[in-house]
Amino acid sequence: MSSSAWTIIVFVAVWVTSGLVALWWMARHGYRDPRWILLAIVLGPAFAAAVSERYERSPRTIASSGTDSEESDRVRVLVGLDGSAQSDRALGSVARIVGTDRAWLLLVRVVGFDQAEPDDPEAASLVSATTAELTAKAEQFGGNAVVCTVAAGDPADTILLLAEERDVDLIAVGRHGSGLSKAIMGNVADAVLRRAAVPVMIIGTETPNVKPVIT
Repeated sequence: MSSSAWTIIVFVAVWVTSGLVALWWMARHGYRDPRWILLAIVLGPAFAAAVSERYERSPRTIASSGTDSEESDRVRVLVGLDGSAQSDRALGSVARIVGTDRAWLLLVRVVGFDQAEPDDPEAASLVSATTAELTAKAEQFGGNAVVCTVAAGDPADTILLLAEERDVDLIAVGRHGSGLSKAIMGNVADAVLRRAAVPVMIIGTETPNVKPVIT
């Protein structure tokens, strides 16, 4: 193969790799629309440059319903829900272990920043459907002492921020969520476990795995 052919191959490889690295970085920070893949491959370094301008650093709440509990004897639990069976089991485990009459629940669903654009009808429809889904789960507990929150951002960062803001006593999440692969998104449960200042309950099977965090 001629040197010019090798030069073209190396150039294309560097071009595509730079775009894919930027895509991986975006996915890890709350941007998960699959349509970014084609742009990353085509634009390469230009895509990487555009990422720095678009990047939104802080998680933000999009919709929230319910009221905080003023009962000091209730255990305050944040449950991360992502539509997976394991996250649903996390909610069920909290109900069994803590008890619906003793818990105040913060049900959290995290979506990507690009799924929460205020002027995007498709994003608005997604947020509406997600809010309705969380509300339906809250009604399983009678709707009492339950707050439903839809937020945009990196899942682990958002869960940890809301846990701190709401002063929760326990975080419950599924071991592996739905969405993009673990290789791209990383393991949200492990990230929460490493950084949380409160006990974390991780549900991977029918048996809950509770690992306290000692600070």
